[in-house]
Amino acid sequence: MTYNELYKLLHLDIFKDIKLWSNNNYNLSIFKCIKNHFTNLKNPSELFYLLENKDNLNNIHLFCSVCGKKNKYINSTLGYSHHCCVKCSNSDPKKKLVTEQNNLKKYGVRHTFQSDNNKQKSEITMLKKYGTKHFTNPEKAKITRLNDIDENGLNSYERSVIKAINTGKNNIDKNGNNSFKRGSIKAKNTKEIRYGNKNYTNLEKHKETCFERYNDEGYTNRKKAKETLLNDIDSDGLNGYQRAYNKVQHTKILKYGDKNYNNRKKAQNTCLIKYNNKTFLGSKNHLELYKNPEFIKENQLKKYDTRKRNHTFNTSKYEELLFNKLKSKFTDAIHHYSSDLRYPFECDFYIPSKDLFIELHFSQFHQGKPFDTNSKQDWIKLLCLELNATRINKLENNRKNQYENMIYTWTNLDVKKLETFKKKNLNHKIFYTETEFNKWLEKNNAL
Repeated sequence: MTYNELYKLLHLDIFKDIKLWSNNNYNLSIFKCIKNHFTNLKNPSELFYLLENKDNLNNIHLFCSVCGKKNKYINSTLGYSHHCCVKCSNSDPKKKLVTEQNNLKKYGVRHTFQSDNNKQKSEITMLKKYGTKHFTNPEKAKITRLNDIDENGLNSYERSVIKAINTGKNNIDKNGNNSFKRGSIKAKNTKEIRYGNKNYTNLEKHKETCFERYNDEGYTNRKKAKETLLNDIDSDGLNGYQRAYNKVQHTKILKYGDKNYNNRKKAQNTCLIKYNNKTFLGSKNHLELYKNPEFIKENQLKKYDTRKRNHTFNTSKYEELLFNKLKSKFTDAIHHYSSDLRYPFECDFYIPSKDLFIELHFSQFHQGKPFDTNSKQDWIKLLCLELNATRINKLENNRKNQYENMIYTWTNLDVKKLETFKKKNLNHKIFYTETEFNKWLEKNNAL
């Protein structure tokens, strides 16, 4: 979170009713809402301190001047520390300058190890402890590098591999080729000189070996390979497939910095050739199709029919159990129902004999109640979800943001469904807990 974002947040209307340095229920509800989104606020005192200094945020040392992380909150008198950790404190250019000036006054050099007196003292200590002037412990260094794990879960060796890969990518020659591309070109040239084919592979030798061993030139024992991989369990309980999957993700992290990396450039080039746009959704063909309401209806019906035929609705086993309960009392009950004229959404359950639409809103996507624009608590919940969505977008740009989906479902889709029920005067039931559903099912007169 930047100073500008924090400034906007602290000037929201929900903070107008806060009484500074008071732990009332309203203050605590606001604090709980923001606690997990603004890099873990220490206590309400910190929130009050920020609100008190909201017009002078730049002068309270909120963020570290070296790395930009949030500094530690001490108390309401001292405010925040000047640096987030000892490492940043020692690497601060201003602090380094003061240290160098003090060293010049004391020892006549900028750094203490430049002093001849300190060098001699170090050599004498090494001789006493290890019997040599310059001692190194490679085994201990190796263990240290393996245990030096950063916030991304990478040790020192892995970070050096990533650095080497990035160096190779950025080492561009006059022809616009990086180190990896130049290596590939060199390999192809060598194959062409030796074998007359830049993509040469010795397929003949491979066929001869297969024929000698299995009496089949194109032999592959896939069943045996599958059984071998499934039964090859290591000490961590992972089989061959799982280890291969983990290795692929690990390699993607080292090479591209993303475990879910895929070659989108090729897909974009294909779309450029076909539709004159990087994506089909942004092309003129797509826009023209979706201007036609008949095409949209046909597309939705086709999706619904395909899912129904292939049994590929997003249905959990838990939902199926509830449907079986309902089916035992109402034999004509339908699982997943929609009607373009009456209810254009996919309803969870529908009972034709009672003309009753049933929606199960058990998940956290529905927040346990309909969204109410007049409720202050609902606006606080929405603020929490928006803060979460912003935080995840910054951390993982390629990941589908579940909080954005949650906001859309609760404040948009659920509202539209409820409005449709009311406008068309449809017989409906919306359940937010399983207990509510079971109680209603027990009382047949509730229909």
